[in-house]
Amino acid sequence: MSESRMPYSCDALLHHICAASYEKLPQETVVRTKMTLADILGCIIGGWKDWGANALAEYMTDLGGAPQATLWGRDVRLPAPQAAFACASSARAFDYGAVESNAPGTFDKPLHGAETTVPAALAAAESRQCSGKELLAALALGEDMAGRLTAALSFAVPLDCRGSVNTLAATATAANLLRLNEEQCAAALGLAVHQLNGVKQGIHFSIGQGFSARQGILSAELAARGLSGVEDLPAELKKICDALHGTFNPEPLFHELGTRFYSTATFKPYPSCRATHGAIECGLQVLEQGLSVDDIRNIRLHVSPWTKKHLVSRPFRIRRYPHSDAVYSIEYALASVLLRRRCTVDCYTDEAIRDTRIAEIIKAMELTTENWPLKEDDIFLSTFLEVFTRDGRCLKAHVRLPLGHEDMGTPVTVEGKQRKFIDNCMAGAGIDAESAMRAWRMVMDMEHLPSLAPLAAALHRKR
Repeated sequence: MSESRMPYSCDALLHHICAASYEKLPQETVVRTKMTLADILGCIIGGWKDWGANALAEYMTDLGGAPQATLWGRDVRLPAPQAAFACASSARAFDYGAVESNAPGTFDKPLHGAETTVPAALAAAESRQCSGKELLAALALGEDMAGRLTAALSFAVPLDCRGSVNTLAATATAANLLRLNEEQCAAALGLAVHQLNGVKQGIHFSIGQGFSARQGILSAELAARGLSGVEDLPAELKKICDALHGTFNPEPLFHELGTRFYSTATFKPYPSCRATHGAIECGLQVLEQGLSVDDIRNIRLHVSPWTKKHLVSRPFRIRRYPHSDAVYSIEYALASVLLRRRCTVDCYTDEAIRDTRIAEIIKAMELTTENWPLKEDDIFLSTFLEVFTRDGRCLKAHVRLPLGHEDMGTPVTVEGKQRKFIDNCMAGAGIDAESAMRAWRMVMDMEHLPSLAPLAAALHRKR
């Protein structure tokens, strides 16, 4: 529909994007934004352990260009769009980053927004020598926009359309940091629409985060130079929704706009798809009951019908890209935990994935929706595990909602988030714990940093 027939004005949205500032942020938003920034920054650095993320970084480095923004943990500076592309792809490499939104109506909608908005914000902020306060404001804006867009969009086909939501959120983030006026902001969003794809993901599932981050910055930079995109933005967005058999309800996009900032809802404790986390935690519970992997006779994993239909429930096999096969496999996740008694980044390297003992454990495993739900208040992520041992025991575990959700009673502690950040820095770039801790403190004190230069210096890769 045309803007004149919309019940909400695009002018209000443009004003919100351009006027967002640190001083307007609620304190709880500032705290959550810092945690999201630290989480994704750590995942960028830890992600370099993935060969696909490394290949993208090396390609972007070979292209060269103006040293505007950092490849965090690699001691390389590149043009902002290239840095955002590589860093966003690395942030998603182990599917370890903060996810979802606390915007109403989004709990059951997949959203990987922060893995795009954080790298885009970092690159744009460095390119314009922005302060820590400016970075936090733009990132809070981007997180808010990603949540609102996710709530406003529904698709009949199985897409979460991160190529749509994330590109627009990254554009809003960059537009704020580049200090675009409302006319330029409209042009940037119009240019972003040219680049929307709506694709869910491919074999290299992290690459879509990079495209969105790069395109968001490109759109803002082109708009700053006077270029424009589509003339009637609402009409073009409606065409995209129609093409993807989707609907757009503007009410969630505008509700309490400027006074309520929605943000990340879940901080992942494990480097794999969120749909596998119930099985991971059940596995850890039965290990605490004295299980040894050699005791296992057979395994029954009870999951919801939603999980059974999810990509993670397909039979595990190694294909072209073992990392993707493992990250999106509930069978692999559970077998790896039972074998290694932990779930860490090193459990998802190619060598770990190809361990023949994994296949032996999976042979004893049955995935079923029988006897689900176990409890009346179970939800689509709830999981129930039974492990039958060779000596006749039956060890049981149940998880209603996996660890990580900030607003539903299963948050990761601040200490846990800090440990994750330090571990990622050490694993991905050999940064010592003391330097990583110094970087963590800087992020927690971000509003007092005049620029990001001290943070980049603290996260210096060790040779």
